[in-house]
Amino acid sequence: QEEEIYNEMAIEDVEEITFSIKYGDSLIKVSRGLEKAGIINDAEDFLKYGKAKGIDKRLRVGDYKLTKGLDYDTIISILLKQEELIKNSTK
Repeated sequence: QEEEIYNEMAIEDVEEITFSIKYGDSLIKVSRGLEKAGIINDAEDFLKYGKAKGIDKRLRVGDYKLTKGLDYDTIISILLKQEELIKNSTK
């Protein structure tokens, strides 16, 4: 029963982070920014993975909604999809 309470709390505590990519940002800068924001734990590891996936030239400028603990493929998918872009969000 204690475990159920913990799991419910963990789900409620998922914090959505708005992460921005600006014109000219390199994959290195994006990787370090993701690490600084707490979205990933290892910028160098993400950088290597991103280069292997060929995303270094395909990043799009914009603001993206991410959460801590996402796997690399999910993060990459979000950063490459125009639909995930937040345009002048007024929350």
